[in-house]
Amino acid sequence: MNTNVKTSEQVIRPIFSLIITTAVLLLPQLPPWLALVAIYPFFTALIGWDPFYAVFNILRDRKQSHGISTRVSHGVSA
Repeated sequence: MNTNVKTSEQVIRPIFSLIITTAVLLLPQLPPWLALVAIYPFFTALIGWDPFYAVFNILRDRKQSHGISTRVSHGVSA
């Protein structure tokens, strides 16, 4: 399987997951389901593939192949 998560993200995502999980355990006012959200970045870092990145890359490539500009024009011409 091809990877679509950069090496730097593979380092940052588990740290982010650990921070979320620790916050949920130490701060009882946070909802427990938030710890489940921490599973996603950890798992995607572990396997090196993010399904959301894959979907958005397909959509971006489709826009570019149809000639749809992704740049924002502010009405200023050179």
